[in-house]
Amino acid sequence: MSSIRKRIFGEKQEKEVLGKRKQVFNERSSLGCLRLLVYGLIVLLVIVFAISLSFRFSETFRRKMVFMNDFNIEFRKNLSKPQDFGLKCVKTHQIVDKEGVRLGLWHILPLSSNCSVDSKTAFNDNKRVYLYLHGNGGARGGHHRRLLYQKLIETESHVLAFDYRGFGDSSPLKPTKDGLISDAFSVFKWLLSNEVNPNRVVVWGHSLGTSVAISLVTGLSESVLPSVLVIESGFTSIGDAVRVHPFSKVFRFLPFFETFVVKPLIESKETNFDSFSVIKNVKIPILFLHDTNDAIIPFSLGKKLFFESEKRQQRTQFVAFDDDFGHKYIVLAKDLAKILNDFIEK
Repeated sequence: MSSIRKRIFGEKQEKEVLGKRKQVFNERSSLGCLRLLVYGLIVLLVIVFAISLSFRFSETFRRKMVFMNDFNIEFRKNLSKPQDFGLKCVKTHQIVDKEGVRLGLWHILPLSSNCSVDSKTAFNDNKRVYLYLHGNGGARGGHHRRLLYQKLIETESHVLAFDYRGFGDSSPLKPTKDGLISDAFSVFKWLLSNEVNPNRVVVWGHSLGTSVAISLVTGLSESVLPSVLVIESGFTSIGDAVRVHPFSKVFRFLPFFETFVVKPLIESKETNFDSFSVIKNVKIPILFLHDTNDAIIPFSLGKKLFFESEKRQQRTQFVAFDDDFGHKYIVLAKDLAKILNDFIEK
């Protein structure tokens, strides 16, 4: 009996020892996880603070974040070979403005065109011409952009797509607001120099390109105004856009967010895109296209810009899409061609 008691007692002691060890291990594990969490939060705060400081004091950093011209997932493809992008019947051009800025440009012919037509006479068919002003990031060969070109040429229209300075195969200069607008004017003038009647032209801006497009059409004289302006996924101002951009979510809780992030973008001439203050000066019809599920530029900003444009005397229409097209893929809307034609021909 005594030996049995000793064995039972020994097992009980062993269980108690094991239980205490397990408790100590759990406590140490919990403490380790807590330390990792604290260290992680500290590192995150340091990164957030460093980025905020960069926004506040580095114009180069702000410019790279706004234009994202160095971000191009299709950089291996040669823009001088549009066939590498799956495009046919494309005339490639390198136009040079009076300041020596070189701009890479594609003239994509209407679907039924003779691909061998001479570049000098390629516009001699009196068909509609879309001048496309892309947003930030990538180049004119981006996937969603190519989808739009294809959709537009299927309506028997010409498409002019180009890259601003600092983008694609254009001059490797730093992009700025005034620089992008100047490049848009250069391409528009080149278009007119090819004897294209401006009433054939539809200016189409997407995302950041909407602000460039608005500045273009408000800066043209009335004698050369295009027929229609299309605003796809437009925004009011750079300040409004950055306040709701998903990339700024981790910064918004900071008490110095406005001072360190928003204010420098607004105060800099290089990045102060402000469509809201100038859209009332647009003297041609405007068609707005915006998806309700746009996570980059919220639907509400597009609507706000539209409401401001309604103060004009010219025709204005807002088309809302609720099909999860997001920021880039309104081109997938089955009725897009009809929407465009109905508005432009009205």
